Amino acid sequence: MTTKYNFTLNQGETFDTTFTVLLADRRPFDLTGYSVRGQVREQYTSNTVLLQFDIEVVDPASGNVRCMASATDTAALSFNKAVYDLEAEHDATGKVIRLVQGVITLSREVTRNG
Repeated sequence: MTTKYNFTLNQGETFDTTFTVLLADRRPFDLTGYSVRGQVREQYTSNTVLLQFDIEVVDPASGNVRCMASATDTAALSFNKAVYDLEAEHDATGKVIRLVQGVITLSREVTRNG
């Protein structure tokens, strides 16, 4: 069920995007009763978390998940490419499902504070 989505993240910019999680037949995945988390790491095997996304399930029945990171957090990033995923854990059963995964390319910031 995992969707692959690669994207570019702008260093020093507030990151705020919404993912709609879909089943194989293109129907929304119902996230009612799930908590969602997401991390960025340099490689899949890396122990160090480069960025922890702030996640909000906006509309559980429609599979809408809002994924955010502050401008301060994205300004601190220095990778060229990194990997990420978002996974959902069912609050009652503990069942974990990977929703989205992919590669992030960092677009370096030129204008900075200070």
